[in-house]
Amino acid sequence: MNTGTITAVGIDVSKHKSTVAARRPGGEVVLLPFDVEHTAEGLKKLITKLRQLDGEIRIVMEHTGMYWRPIAMTLKEAGFYVSVVNAILIHNFSDNSIRNVKKWCKRTGYKFSASDAERIHAIARNAVATLPKNDSTKLLITQATNSLNAIYDSLQAIRTEMDRLRRVLFVIMSMTLIRANTANPVFCFMDKKRSEGKHF
Repeated sequence: MNTGTITAVGIDVSKHKSTVAARRPGGEVVLLPFDVEHTAEGLKKLITKLRQLDGEIRIVMEHTGMYWRPIAMTLKEAGFYVSVVNAILIHNFSDNSIRNVKKWCKRTGYKFSASDAERIHAIARNAVATLPKNDSTKLLITQATNSLNAIYDSLQAIRTEMDRLRRVLFVIMSMTLIRANTANPVFCFMDKKRSEGKHF
């Protein structure tokens, strides 16, 4: 058994089934693309097949809707390394906005195919970072998570404050218009814009 070799398993996820392929460095094909039903029996067969492979197994799949969850959780619980990645990035789509996915698919004529699993694997083989399972890695991930959470909390506080300031500014502008002080340059500017049909 070649325990030092990494076997990259690519999974192209769809609604009721996924397509799986596996390769090793150098382009060695370990498993040709095959379909796996998202059933208990189908996932059990996949686990059995993957456990028969030599070396260290790294599984990468698309973050497709919610369809990835059953297979990802089952494989993780079975002890496999599983990485779920953004499908848009995998397909080299230059804009990460989810709103543009459907337009992009229509424009490029993109359709899911069995070869996608192999392509996902090829990208993942060179892109997936591997970290040792030790206390230093755990500390690094914990600190990064805490930093992201702190940033998120700060953004929420900023949004709240901006909303409060917007409401205060609205009241101030409303009072400026009601008082109609022609000596006030702010009122003159707003009155001019209002006469042009532009409300503040």
